[in-house]
Amino acid sequence: MYKKILFGAGIAMSFLLTACQSTADEARALALQEEFRNSSAIVEASVKVAINKLKERVEEKPTLRPMADAAAAAPEKIEPLLDFIQELKKQLISTSGMKAANQKVPKRLFTKGGLGDSLQEKVSNTRAELFGIIDDIVIQSTTYSPEGKPKMRGVKFDPKEIEKLKEDLVLEVLDSISSKELFLGATTAEAIAILDKYEVDAWNGASQVVNFLSSNVGNKCGCCYDKFDVFSSSPKPFVLLGETFESEIALGAFSSQAEFTVAVNGQGLRVEDGKAKYSARPNTIGTQSYTAMLQVIDPLSGKRDTVQKEFKYEVGMPMQSASADLMNIFYLGIENQIRIDAPSKNIAVSASAGATLKDLGNGQYSVFISKVTRKGEFVTINIKDRSTGRQLGSYPFRAKQLPLPKAKLTNNQAGGEISATEMKVQRGLMAVLENIGIYTKCNISNYTLYYTTVGQPTQKANQIGAAFDEKAAAWIQAAKPADIYQFHNIYATCPGDAKPRLLNSAAFFVK
Repeated sequence: MYKKILFGAGIAMSFLLTACQSTADEARALALQEEFRNSSAIVEASVKVAINKLKERVEEKPTLRPMADAAAAAPEKIEPLLDFIQELKKQLISTSGMKAANQKVPKRLFTKGGLGDSLQEKVSNTRAELFGIIDDIVIQSTTYSPEGKPKMRGVKFDPKEIEKLKEDLVLEVLDSISSKELFLGATTAEAIAILDKYEVDAWNGASQVVNFLSSNVGNKCGCCYDKFDVFSSSPKPFVLLGETFESEIALGAFSSQAEFTVAVNGQGLRVEDGKAKYSARPNTIGTQSYTAMLQVIDPLSGKRDTVQKEFKYEVGMPMQSASADLMNIFYLGIENQIRIDAPSKNIAVSASAGATLKDLGNGQYSVFISKVTRKGEFVTINIKDRSTGRQLGSYPFRAKQLPLPKAKLTNNQAGGEISATEMKVQRGLMAVLENIGIYTKCNISNYTLYYTTVGQPTQKANQIGAAFDEKAAAWIQAAKPADIYQFHNIYATCPGDAKPRLLNSAAFFVK
C-alpha cells in the first residue's frame, strides 16, 4: 500500500516537472509539493518505527497486546483517504490536458463537481476511524472477564488526555464553503499541492494516535513492584490533649497505574490522588499508636500484596489545664505554679517580657510577674524542642493584681449575728482571699472599731495591725446580748500591692 502511494506521487511529480517551468508561481507550487511529500515520507516512516517498538515493548506483557494491535490499525484507518487522494490527483492530471497552470479544471472538479465535499467527507470518516481506535481500546481497558479479571491490565487512560488528542488532531474537516474556497482559483499544480497537504495531515493524525498509545504503555505501564512500603506523614506529630491529630498515608514510589486500598485499625479510608487521610482525636496523654494496612495490586500481574505497619505519635497535656483553677491568670507578687506535661524531656520553656520563670523540676515551674497586662496584652509561656528548635506551643496568660481580700473575724465570719461566747474568743481581724484557687497571705494594715452597748454612747478605737489592742480587747471581752460591733475603714496589703487597699466593712450583733 505504501509503494502505491509513492508511485502515484511520482506520476504527479513527473508531470509537473515537465509542464510547470514557465512561471514563478508554478515553481513555488512544485517546491510546496516537494515539501509535503518529504514530510509525508518522514511521518510515515516514524509511524512504522513507533508501531514496531510498541510491538517489542508488549512482548512480555500479553495483556497489553491490544495496545500494539490498536496502533498497527492506525495506518489502515487512513488508507481509504490516501487512496481517494491518489485518485483525485490522477483525475486532475488527466483532465487538465498536461497543463499545470490550468485553473478551470480544479474549479470545475472541486467547487462545481462536488469533489471538494467528497474529500471533506472522507476526512471526516477518517477522523472518526482514528477516534474509534482510542474509544475501542478504552473500552477494552475497562472490560472484565467472567472471573472478574480485567481483560487488559495495567493501563488507565486519562479522559482529559483523550479529549485533548481529539481536539488537537491535525487532520481537520472544512465546511463546504471553506472547502470550495480552498480550490477556487487554484491551478492544477496548486490543487495537487493541497492534496499532498491532506496526505501529510492524514499521516500526522495516525502518528498522533500511535504516539498516544505508545506513551500510555511506555510511561504508565512499566511499574512492576518488587519492593514497596507504606509511609505516614503528619504535619504535627506532637499534639495537645483535645486537639486533632492528622496524618497522610501514602504508597512509596506511587504510580498512577497502581491500585491500592488503605485501612487504619481495620477501618477503610478513602484514597484520593494516591493518598488517604487518617485523623484521630485522642482522649489520653502519652504515646498513641495506630496500625495502617495497605494492599497493592500490581498493574501488570494482578497480584495483590499487603504491607502493614504500626505508627506512633505523642499527645501532651495542654498547659492551660494545669492552670485551670487560675483561669489562665498570673497574679503579681506570688509564685504562680504551672505544670507542663510533655512526653519529651528535651524541651525548653521560656516566658515573655514581664515574667520570670523558675524550673522546679518534674515539669513544675513557678512564674513571677512584675506588672499587670493591659487589655489585649498577655504573658506567654513558650515551649520548644531543644534538638530541632521547633515551636511546640505558645500559651497566653493575663497578669493581674490579686483580687481584694475579705475582712473577717478570726472565726472566719464576715458579719451578722454572733453569740457572746463566740465573740469573746476573737483576737482580731484577718484578710482572706476567696475563690481564686491559691493560698497566699494578705495582712491587715489598720481599721476602726465602733462598739455600742445598750444605754451607752458608741465608742471608737483606731487599730493598727490585725490584732485588737488593749482597749478593743476589753470591749470584746465585755460582749453581751444586744451589743453591736462595727469594723470600718479596713485596709490591707497583699503580695504585689504597692500600698494598702480599702476592704469591706463588717458589723456583728450579739444575740
